[in-house]
Amino acid sequence: MIEIKSCNICESQNRRTIEDGGDCNVVRCENCGLVYMDRIMDAGSIPEIYGKDYFAPWISEMQNARTKLFQKRWHKAKNLTAKGKILDIGCGLGEFLNFAKMDGWEAYGIEISAFAANHASGNYGLNIFEGVLENASFPDDYFDLITIWHVLEHIPDPAAALKEVNRIIKPSGKLVVAVPNLNSALYN
Repeated sequence: MIEIKSCNICESQNRRTIEDGGDCNVVRCENCGLVYMDRIMDAGSIPEIYGKDYFAPWISEMQNARTKLFQKRWHKAKNLTAKGKILDIGCGLGEFLNFAKMDGWEAYGIEISAFAANHASGNYGLNIFEGVLENASFPDDYFDLITIWHVLEHIPDPAAALKEVNRIIKPSGKLVVAVPNLNSALYN
């Protein structure tokens, strides 16, 4: 685990715990209000943790529910911009991107788990980069739509990732980000 000692936005170390998670807490920067996790897995341990055993239930008993979830997400996201190139950061097993591909979009994914990346490319024929976004070397102004579904809060340097997103998304492109909701009953 990497301990995050300061805010990724303002670099303040003054923070308040919102949720005590034992190994990892959700904290709010008292200076700028950014909410983040105070510990994040280091990149070297992520592929080990997110291997075949982790994804097995997703492929078996959770598959139908996940397919419905990603189909619903796709039906909302596809109408944000004209059909073109889509990038899903943290694409997992590729179900969401497969809906984009079936709709005629040029679909790309970023996935740090070798197992998930291989599953997505092998089962759906998707173009998946195994690793982190900053190492994928996409051209400037390349994507029409970029999605980040519950991944941003796990990235050690979200500001750097968003700068890279800004570089590779077209000026008319759309970015969809889903993160935990602090206004939910969990946090109130």
